[in-house]
Parts: sequence; structure tokens; C-alpha cells
Amino acid sequence: MSAPVAVLGGAFNPVHFGHIRSARELREQLGLAEVRLMPTGLPPHRPAPELSSERRAQLVRMAVENEPGLVCDERELHRPGPSYTIDSLTELRRELGPSRGLALVIGADVVAGLEQWRRWRELFDLAHLVIIGRPGYPALPERGPVAQWLLRHLSTDKGALRDSAGGVALRVELSPMNISATEIRAALAAGRCVRHLLPDPVWRHIQQHRWYAAGAATHVGGP
Repeated sequence: MSAPVAVLGGAFNPVHFGHIRSARELREQLGLAEVRLMPTGLPPHRPAPELSSERRAQLVRMAVENEPGLVCDERELHRPGPSYTIDSLTELRRELGPSRGLALVIGADVVAGLEQWRRWRELFDLAHLVIIGRPGYPALPERGPVAQWLLRHLSTDKGALRDSAGGVALRVELSPMNISATEIRAALAAGRCVRHLLPDPVWRHIQQHRWYAAGAATHVGGP
């Protein structure tokens, strides 16, 4: 059976070494064929990032260009309206076929808000759920419908991602790498150097076009 595919979604505003390191480690730990970094188009539950989806995806493409097994998946940029994860997983399931393992990767900080997601109870019909530990957050919610739903699917068997198409919740601990996109944006707006936090092509492109610089217009077209 083919190795599974994982989806790591997010604003990637901007993509940084924390994202890339996590994707690499997930691929190694879980024996994944690839990790698809999927920039959010129009988030349904929060304001749109100040950098346009096209520009954020451009930076992700630069970041993964020489990273084996890491791919930029831009499907959410090309759908009108809010970006719902269930729609992306439905498309991916159709592309991968009914039996190949597909995993959605989310942080423990996101799990508590799953009840706000569109058709969240259907996620296991399409994919596995890989939950990454986050400092200060429980690995799983302690009570409520999401907690009960996850417990019914919880496993410690990483091989289950390959053996079945979906339906398993797996908790994973990754090497800590405390990098914040919010802090990166603030540093760039203040004119401070963050080259050590970003893949070099990403850093050079941001500097060249002054993205995130104080007063810069970032939500319009351009390079």
C-alpha cells in the first residue's frame, strides 16, 4: 500500500523554519510520502491575513522548492468564498482514491475549537487526524463532544496511517521550536532582522519587496 499523505494547513503569514521543521519531522516520524503545506485562502473564523493568499503561497513555494517530500498545495486559493477544510479533504480524497492514507495535521491548540469547523464530525470519514502537542495545551480536550469523538478514534499505532484511509486520531510530539509568525511580522514592521527564522529565499523576497514593512500595502497585486 502506498505511503500516506498529510495536509498541514495554516495562514503561513509568513512561512518560517518552524513550519518547515515540523513538516520534515512529521514526514520522518510517520513515514509519509509527502506533506502538503496548504495556505488558507479566506479563513472562515478569523480576519484575512494582511498578506494576500497569493503572496503567502508564493513564499511557501519558495520555502519547499528544495525540500524533498514537501509540497505547496494551493487549492484553497482557487475556490471562491471561505476556505473550509472539509472541502479540501473531500477534493484530496477524490484525487488519492478511496484507500490511500490521508492525514490532517492540527495543533493541540486548535483541537478545542473543532466544534466551530464546518461538518467537523465528518473529518474521520475522509482522513486521519494527527494532533501535534503544543506547550500549555492538553493533548486532547478533557470534556465535551469533541473530546468524546476523539477518544473513540484515538490510537498509538503510527502504522494505522498507512493501513487505512482514515478514521484514526494520533497524538505526536515534535521537537520544540519556538518561532512565532506574529513576532516575525512585528519584527519586520520594526525593521529588525529575522533572517535566522526564515528560509533564505523567503527572507530575500520579503526584503526585496518590503512585505510586512511598516506602512507597506500587502493585500494588493504585485510580484
